[in-house]
Parts: sequence; structure tokens; C-alpha cells
Amino acid sequence: MNSRIFALALFLCVLGLCITALAAQKGEPLLMVLPSGVSTFRFSADAIEEFSQTEFLLSYGIESPDRVSLHHGEYPLHIVATNSYYPFIMGLSLREGSFFSSQAWSQGQRHGVLNEGAAFSLYGSLDVVGNRFRMHNETWIVTGVLIDHEEDHPRVYIPSSTGSSFIQGSPLVLRLPPGTDRVLLYQSLRSLGLREGGHTLIDFPRFYQLLWERALLVLLLFFALLLLWSLIPLIKNLKRALDQLGKMLRHRYLGDLLAQQKKVFLRPLVFLGLSLLAPAGALFSFLTILSFTLPWQDLPSLSGLQPPLFYPSLDTLRRLLTWSSIFFWAALSSTALFFSALIFGPKKASS
Repeated sequence: MNSRIFALALFLCVLGLCITALAAQKGEPLLMVLPSGVSTFRFSADAIEEFSQTEFLLSYGIESPDRVSLHHGEYPLHIVATNSYYPFIMGLSLREGSFFSSQAWSQGQRHGVLNEGAAFSLYGSLDVVGNRFRMHNETWIVTGVLIDHEEDHPRVYIPSSTGSSFIQGSPLVLRLPPGTDRVLLYQSLRSLGLREGGHTLIDFPRFYQLLWERALLVLLLFFALLLLWSLIPLIKNLKRALDQLGKMLRHRYLGDLLAQQKKVFLRPLVFLGLSLLAPAGALFSFLTILSFTLPWQDLPSLSGLQPPLFYPSLDTLRRLLTWSSIFFWAALSSTALFFSALIFGPKKASS
């Protein structure tokens, strides 16, 4: 089959890899700490608040089904117990009002922030700031409407301080400032009680980098194989040039030949230099590929993770990784087929 078809397929696959990488760059720079299997994943809510004030901003979300009461009936929805940093860390904005403050959290005030789905379900409007509802036999006041892109799942975000003082089974989410030292960050997280093997760290920027590295790997691999393939004609041309030089040396003196036929001497040197540069360039490409693929082994798999529904960032990352994997393996297959067509395909008849 014509190698041009495989070259076109390779180009489209690399383009797909670049598009998924660009889409990932729009994501939030998050670090998510998820429970690993059966784990006593328990933290003090007060310790997390202290950590957020002294180290890095940290949040979480404890989701559970519940019911709220209005004067005209009861409505089922989900509550998400969290702290005041949640919308900032998750990159979410408010449609109306404001999220509850850190002061409201520390005082355990009954403030509730509705998402758009809950606002329409309860009141049929987004203009709900200041309204009140009953939950847990207490009166709560609506302080804002959060755009969490989950309109089909009515939720109320409340201060976790109104319930248990411990956070268990919920992911911890941290927004990574630019240039964050990962070693220092992981050491800081251990102060919260994280233990080896009891959690999985999902470093979003590292996965975003992985998507670009896949595209780079394909290009470097194609470049390396192209250099190795070019060795065949280079060696043949070098042999011809040396044969031509040998024939001419039999009939002329070296000095006369050098004065009259400088190209005859330069041609073998050029082909010899290219024959040495081609494997050197290929070796450099392979070493570069090795340098950024070895750390891939340390990245956790996202396929088996079951995050709560209200963490769409993780679901988006998994979808992008899935598409990137499809393009990546298709690109490798296209590369193999392209060089197979070059090597084993029909050769042009020499004139």
C-alpha cells in the first residue's frame, strides 16, 4: 500500500494528540488525593483549615443524599459538606450571591449555597439569595448560587463544620500554584496523616504534560526511524563514491586529481559524515524518549477510580487520556506501517 496513506494517517493522529493536549491545558491545576481501596482515609477538618492557612489551600467535598423542606413540601437532593475554599480551588464561579466565608465555616453557621439545579428545583428561579429552607430540623439561609456544571444533580453546599469534625472517604483537592515544589508539597501533606499506600495522588498538571509528551514521542520516534532508514541509501552512496575515487586514483596522480576533481574527494567525506550523524541523531532521539517515558511508570491509573459525581475535572481528564491513548497507539501503528511500506513496498524501476 502507498506509504503516503500511512503518512497522512500519522499526521492526523499527531494532530489529534496535540488537540487533546491543548484541551487539557484549559483544565484546572489540581492535585487530588483519593483513597486507595480499603483505607481509613480520615482527617480532622480543623487540621485541614490550619493547613490551608499555613501551607496550601486545601478543600474536599462530602456528598450525601438528603432532603430539604419548604413550606410547600419536601425535596430530595444531595448535600456537599465542604469548606470555604472549594469554589476557588475547583475554579468555579457563582451565578448569584457568594459562597459561605471562612468565618461562617469556623462558626458553624447554617449557610447553604445552591447549585443551579437545586435553585430551580426548590424555587424555580436563580434569584434565591436570602431565601430560607429547613434541613436537619434547622433553618438554613441561601447565600449564593454556584455554577458547578451539574444542573441535573441538585446540590446544596454547606459548611462541613455543621456536622462531623472529621473528613473520611472524601478526596482532598489542592490547587497547585505555578512552580510548586512537589517534594515539599508531599512532605507537607504527610503532616495531615497521609500514609504510604493509603491514598492515590492525581497530579493534574503532570497528566497534562503526559499528553504533550505522547505527541513528542511519536515525532521523535518517526525522526529516529527516518534517520536509520536513510542509512541504507547513504551507505550505498558512500560505497559508490569510494569506488569512483579508487578508479580515478588508478589512472591519475593524487596531486593532479585533487587539483582537478575536488568533488571526487569531498563526496565520500560528505556521505561518511551523514552516515555517522544519522545513527547519532537516532540515538539522541531514543535517549530523549527514554528520559520522559520512564517517569510514566510512576503515574497512577485512572481507569479504576470512582470519584464523586461532583468532581467533573477528573472525569474530563480521564476522557482526554482515553482519546489521547487512541491517537497515540494509532500513531505508533501508522508509523510502523509507513516504514514497512517504505522497506517492503514495491521499488521504482531504475532507468
